[in-house]
Amino acid sequence: MLSDLEKKNLEVHVEKQELRDQAINEALLDIERKIVDLVEANKELKKMIDEDRENRSNQLIKWGAAIIAALVSALGMLFIRLIMPSLIGRIH
Repeated sequence: MLSDLEKKNLEVHVEKQELRDQAINEALLDIERKIVDLVEANKELKKMIDEDRENRSNQLIKWGAAIIAALVSALGMLFIRLIMPSLIGRIH
């Protein structure tokens, strides 16, 4: 890994090693930035999933309430059309 020039001249070796160290540090900083970006993206994705889950739950509750209201209305209509006439007939 050491060049002939580095073997003969300590200053050249030290300078080249500093350049190598800088390159490694820059690569590590780049990796760190990418990890931070991934963590932020993961947080945003989790937030979106939680919001979607909450919206879905609210939607299911609304649908359930609408179905219950429709069933109660149907029962009311059946009561009015089928049971009320027989009750009125008994009164007269």
